[in-house]
Amino acid sequence: MRPRHQQLASEIEDGFRNSLQTYHSPDECIGYLVSKGFSEKLEEFIEENSKVAQNVSAGIVRSAPINDPNFIHYVWLLGLKTSYENKYLDVLGRQEVEKRFPLTRFWRYYTKGIQTFSGIGKTFECEKPTTKGYEKFLEPYADYMIGGLSGEDFAAKAIESFKRRNSQKRMTDWKSLDGDAMKPVLWDLRKASITMRAQQNGGHNSGSSAASIVTP
Repeated sequence: MRPRHQQLASEIEDGFRNSLQTYHSPDECIGYLVSKGFSEKLEEFIEENSKVAQNVSAGIVRSAPINDPNFIHYVWLLGLKTSYENKYLDVLGRQEVEKRFPLTRFWRYYTKGIQTFSGIGKTFECEKPTTKGYEKFLEPYADYMIGGLSGEDFAAKAIESFKRRNSQKRMTDWKSLDGDAMKPVLWDLRKASITMRAQQNGGHNSGSSAASIVTP
């Protein structure tokens, strides 16, 4: 039997994936997911996943914790309490988890953006990786969260990215969260969640560089 946190993670991803291809707005999607108990599922997932990550830090590895940065967008969209956000950010920031279950260079950069935007990583030096393939579509979201784009520039780049990636046939969105020509999504999960996070608790990049970004 799969560990509970992994089972919940799959259910949550499936719920968002299906909603992105069914509902035409974040409000419609959130209303549906909340009515189906996804807020509670996400809270339980974060609690269980945190326990697994703590075990990894203690040298006990019975199963792999989820350290996918995308899950923070679900937290922001469903408006979970800050305590749950912090618990998931703790997993993303654990060196033992990153060492055993490393992210790619782009997703490490993206995670730094999340930490900066959430207010726990306002001062650090961060090397920006060269993006390739589908990563190019996601670059504006990471750049904005880390403080490298103004709000106005971010809005324009996000709109352009959304249009381009949902109409192109060369690259596949394997997660089916951001869209491609074969499985286009109806609204922008990343832009909506970042906007909601800023409205709920404030974003910490203030449209200016919150981190010292070093280009390779």
